[in-house]
Amino acid sequence: MAQDIKIQYTDKNFSTLRGQLVELAKNYFPDSYNDFSPTSPGMMFMEMSAYVGDILSFYQDSQLQETFLQYAKDPGNLYSMAYMMGYTPRVSTASTVDVRVTQRVAASGSSFLPNFDQAITISANGVLSAGSEKFVLKDQVDFSFSSSYDPTTTVIYSIDGSGNPTEYELEKTVKAQSGQILSQQFTIGNASKFLTLTIDDSKIIGIVDITDSDGNVYTEVPYLGQDIVFTETINSGDNANEVPYLLAAVTKANRFVTRFNSTGHYRYSFAQECLQLTILPFYLTL
Repeated sequence: MAQDIKIQYTDKNFSTLRGQLVELAKNYFPDSYNDFSPTSPGMMFMEMSAYVGDILSFYQDSQLQETFLQYAKDPGNLYSMAYMMGYTPRVSTASTVDVRVTQRVAASGSSFLPNFDQAITISANGVLSAGSEKFVLKDQVDFSFSSSYDPTTTVIYSIDGSGNPTEYELEKTVKAQSGQILSQQFTIGNASKFLTLTIDDSKIIGIVDITDSDGNVYTEVPYLGQDIVFTETINSGDNANEVPYLLAAVTKANRFVTRFNSTGHYRYSFAQECLQLTILPFYLTL
């Protein structure tokens, strides 16, 4: 008749497991084995079993520890849990500076007001140089628009002999960050679902733009299941002077997500199959 053997499951190190195996043999198999000297073959197998139990306990504790953010030590697990919780790790940090951008426009009309039809727009990601250092504009610079959030300062630059303004200087202060925009080309052969590519650069700040050889532009999203993004459109309504841009919800089929891996390299995955395309990502790096 089978016996109910009491087993302790809380013993996890070699010495306690070895002692438990010895006590188990003494209590339940006294007639089968009673040589517990250090050199006996039976003790060798017990100690080997205790060794295996110690190793398994260690890996079990390590795996459990790596599932908690406050205790995890593996960099790969830390990155994965950070993205799972909606946090984007910053591997490279660029210096930021306020840049004063100016433009001169002519005065127009009998009231000698600035001619905002001459105002220009500088697109985001424009590159500025200061000696050997390069800076990239973070936002668009639109001299024709002014608000409390994005003011345009107007100053008389020159006057004629009658004291009337002939030119105005428009001024905006914008944010720029140190870095430069580079590109890396990838040629895709066979179809691949959720294609993942890695940019071999450890100082990447972020992806600026991705296009392919068919002219498709890819949009970055927080996760691949998100197919609706908000884009900026020009307001053509009566209140365009006050609200020049509107947000529009657009469905995007061509989209990708970005992830830093534990070595600091940038990886990005696509939502759709990529077949016989040349992928050309532009990225901002230090």
